[in-house]
Amino acid sequence: QQAPATPDHNPQATSATASPQSDAQFAGITQRWLDGWMKLNPVSATQIGDHRFDGDIDDLTEAGRKAQVDFSKQLLAELDKIDAKTLSRDNQVDALLLRNQLQSDIWNIETLQAYAWDPQVYNSLAGGALYNLMARDYAPMPQRLKSATARMQKIPALFAQARANLDPARVPLIHAQTVAKQNPGVMSIVDDMMMPHAGELTGEDRKRFDAAVESLRKA
Repeated sequence: QQAPATPDHNPQATSATASPQSDAQFAGITQRWLDGWMKLNPVSATQIGDHRFDGDIDDLTEAGRKAQVDFSKQLLAELDKIDAKTLSRDNQVDALLLRNQLQSDIWNIETLQAYAWDPQVYNSLAGGALYNLMARDYAPMPQRLKSATARMQKIPALFAQARANLDPARVPLIHAQTVAKQNPGVMSIVDDMMMPHAGELTGEDRKRFDAAVESLRKA
């Protein structure tokens, strides 16, 4: 068979149709996506290195999932209004990547619905929420412990979301067995990575930390 023709990627041909206005519009969309996505996915944000939301945990309630879908659909609609041919070559590639990410986020919530059948979603989120704070020396330990305290206070609510969202009839047995074995791992992060440094907190910060640990043990 005849090989397909190689697409023309002549930079001069691309730049002739590029519009600074379109590139500026796209830059605005990408910045709003980055800020909004990090806020909606704070555990991943910490892992990536954005520490603006270190005290928060992803909201997997119906309202939280709707906020993620609405956010993605809104930016996708804005992206659709830009003629890709008027973007610079680099932005054309980035626009494809962003479109794929937005469509993926929508599909994961509306179609895959892992929140309804995969308990590992919640266990991984709880573990990552604490591990990502403690594994990297990005800030003084007391600051990281205070962020960890805020997240520990929210993890019982995350487990409540799991009980509300999961449909036992849809949960594969292997997933349930895996999570049952992984459950002690969350407390091991507390005991092995956090408790040895608890003495660096004083006053009300230490009281809140101890109360959060005790609440998490009972969750």
